Amino acid sequence: MTQLPAVRFGVFGDAHYAKKIYGNRHCEDSAAKLAECVATFQHARVDFSVCLGDLIDSAADPVMEAGYARTMAAVMAGYAGPWHIVLGNHDVNAFTKARFLKLCAAGHPPWYSFEVNGIHFMVLDGNHLADGRDYEEGNFSWDEAWLSAAQLDWMTADLASVPDRPTVILCHENLAQKPPRDDADPHVLRDAPRARALLEGAGMVTGVVQAHYHEGMEMERNGITYIGVRAMVIGPGLENNAFAVVSVSADGGLTVDGYGQQRDYTLHEGA
Repeated sequence: MTQLPAVRFGVFGDAHYAKKIYGNRHCEDSAAKLAECVATFQHARVDFSVCLGDLIDSAADPVMEAGYARTMAAVMAGYAGPWHIVLGNHDVNAFTKARFLKLCAAGHPPWYSFEVNGIHFMVLDGNHLADGRDYEEGNFSWDEAWLSAAQLDWMTADLASVPDRPTVILCHENLAQKPPRDDADPHVLRDAPRARALLEGAGMVTGVVQAHYHEGMEMERNGITYIGVRAMVIGPGLENNAFAVVSVSADGGLTVDGYGQQRDYTLHEGA
């Protein structure tokens, strides 16, 4: 039997806003795309909205990048409900994590958990070096991303604290990719195998919503749905927008209603 959703949330990723175009990335168009996205979330009356990282792209200097972040934060303010900002690697090209989150008026740390209507959500931060230090001000290579031992310890404790609640993970970098890419794909976190073991062992994690891999993807692996959101920045104009409303049922089933170039799908029917 189809259940009414316990939670509905809006999500977009990889806007890469900047005053430039490179490859298939039409960065300057992302402000207008985000405005359409925000209006849709507001009209749909979602419970909360999520930016899955890489809100901005690089500029000639940090002052310009700060301007990009403020521009996009002003657009996001058009949605009256709560925002959750997941950090992406491009977001900390010129800033510390705390500085970027402040520019976005985000009142939360880089990783944390929250609950809405009996569904547990965990926001992860994949922007660490192998030794656990933060990505900041360009001290990193995007394809060497880690959650860190400290965050994995926190994940273990947080999951243990909610043994009976369906849980959804939100992260920029990928916790899994489809074969044949798998863990060899540079979009996948280097400590993803350990993270997946934690999620699978917990028994109540039903979904992971991620970004970073611009084409998007979807799959199920060992009882967990992985949804890769298509990048907003791909292609010019509103006809190439991409964002989604995700519905989570009381038993953890996930359904994605895609807008623009984002696909629709239902991959997990719940426990």
